[in-house]
Amino acid sequence: MRTIVCSILLITQSNFFAELWQTISAGDVWSGVIRNKKKNGDYFYLQTLIIPMFDMMGAISAYLSVCQDLTSSVMHEIAFTRTLE
Repeated sequence: MRTIVCSILLITQSNFFAELWQTISAGDVWSGVIRNKKKNGDYFYLQTLIIPMFDMMGAISAYLSVCQDLTSSVMHEIAFTRTLE
């Protein structure tokens, strides 16, 4: 099993979820930061780890996802970067 790590990706990238599903469907672990949009239009950022779970026959039976909200940290970083410009 290998671990795939990515940097911040925009949810609008057309191949983003295709690549994510390709990774976890192959039995590999995926880790990265996902930017998503709330119904009110605000963005939020999640550090996400997705781990395939296997049954006794070795087939993928489920996926375990662990997320941590990074929105506050990312927004502070964006604001700080803007002050340097």
